[in-house]
Amino acid sequence: MTTRRILQTPLAPLARREAQCVGLEDRLAELVRAALEPMLTEHLDRLETRLAERHQPVLPPALMTLDDVAAHLRVVPRTVQRMVARGELPAPVQIGPNCVRWRRADLDALTEAP
Repeated sequence: MTTRRILQTPLAPLARREAQCVGLEDRLAELVRAALEPMLTEHLDRLETRLAERHQPVLPPALMTLDDVAAHLRVVPRTVQRMVARGELPAPVQIGPNCVRWRRADLDALTEAP
């Protein structure tokens, strides 16, 4: 087809074809969205569940070491020792000859008190 003939072609049929293509594109997008939406929703729900399970708060053990207590109170271990000496924290429980632990319940009761 020569350039002159292309230029002389009426635009109405081309416009109709373009409108049909746009309509088909819209319909195809609706079909894809309808097919993928349930799968994506299910996948997102599973991801949210995994994230919620992953970010469950971890409770400290029932008997806590000096480092555990310091981390729980957000202080350095030496501060914990000073607080025990001043009577601000309960004394640790002697577990063995060189092993002491604090009861988490004692610390929780102390931190929850007004």
